[in-house]
Amino acid sequence: MLERALLGSLMLDPALLDGVVGTVEVSDLRSASHRAIYGAILALDGEGGKVDPVLVHERLRGDPSTAGCVEEICESLDSPLTLINAQRYAEALLKLGALRSLYRSVHDAGQTLRGGNPETLLGTMDDLDAATETIRARLAHGGGGTLREALAATFTALEYRMAEKGRRYIETGLIDLDAKLRMRRGKFTVVGARPSMGKSALAKDIAVHVARQGHGVVVFTLEDTVEDWLIRAVSGMADVPLWRIMEGHCTEEDSAALFGASDDLSVCPLHVEDQPGITVAEIRAHVRRHKRICAKQGVELRLVIVDYLQLLGTPARKGRDRGREQEVAEMSRSLKALSKVEGVHVMLLAQLNRECERRADKRPGLSDLRESGSIEQDADAVVFVHRAERYDPADNPGGAEIIVAKQKNGPCGVVRLHFDGAHVRFQNATKEW
Repeated sequence: MLERALLGSLMLDPALLDGVVGTVEVSDLRSASHRAIYGAILALDGEGGKVDPVLVHERLRGDPSTAGCVEEICESLDSPLTLINAQRYAEALLKLGALRSLYRSVHDAGQTLRGGNPETLLGTMDDLDAATETIRARLAHGGGGTLREALAATFTALEYRMAEKGRRYIETGLIDLDAKLRMRRGKFTVVGARPSMGKSALAKDIAVHVARQGHGVVVFTLEDTVEDWLIRAVSGMADVPLWRIMEGHCTEEDSAALFGASDDLSVCPLHVEDQPGITVAEIRAHVRRHKRICAKQGVELRLVIVDYLQLLGTPARKGRDRGREQEVAEMSRSLKALSKVEGVHVMLLAQLNRECERRADKRPGLSDLRESGSIEQDADAVVFVHRAERYDPADNPGGAEIIVAKQKNGPCGVVRLHFDGAHVRFQNATKEW
């Protein structure tokens, strides 16, 4: 009944399409004949033509499944209230379509798991999670809204930002970098570098600073163990050279400083995961769990760091043979979606290809992102870590450049920092290199 009422309303008053197109998809309709009719209506509207029962009938000529349906639907509309309630019909059909879509996803997952192949477990969970995320996003945004409503919400957000005077941004603790790079919740930043440039050290410094400000942070370190990550963190906090910690040459003063730093870090809302080969679906589950934990503690989870892209796992999926570029593109899209849905800032570290090392100045660019151009497309900001001394120890020793190569809502450019190799940390620059 809902489907017939909606389709009849659209054919008798095509102006109603504007409030329906963004809500109902063809797949939301249960009846095959109704799907064909709605598809014809959308096709006529998309071509810029008029939409009426006669043209829809002509469009479907030759389709036996729709014979007599158009006339029957229009004749059944005996009340003007049907036209008035078209938007409500659309919203109800959206929910029914979402219900059927979720059922199909669960059914398909059950069919796959029934085969008893353990290799398909993670892939099936990933697919089911992605399907659920898609449905949730449709339900959240399917109703759309008027431009007036959107503008009101936008200016409310702008007033809040002005009242906060920039505090809405996630501060890195590096003054010049904060002045250039605007890290906000719901956004996605990619940090790229060649090996040993310091991308993990930069992410570590930012994570510790944000956590010490009382904001929730989750770090996924796929290359290091939790122990190694924490040793580097307390090394910088305690001002004790890393080599002395690793070699066991700490003085009594060093030990006291390290214990003090450990105590400070232990009360911060920071969580570090070192699960090797973790997938984006598993990351999503961890983030949601820690978001709930933070909420119970009265803390807001703001930052998620993934170190790094090329070490992320790709679960097996039944009947799929995908190239690495496609897998990386899917990971990038999923992490971008995670930032928006969960309202956190996601920082993804990525290793660059060797092309930048063939240039005279060795500086990286957007084209050096490995395996997928979709990373550049998905990211709200792309920054590169570059230290000339990695190639020539006499070239700008202690100097570091953070190259903001892309930023949708802010300026691009170069930020100069100091890299303290003894403590493996980045600091505000105290001189011009």
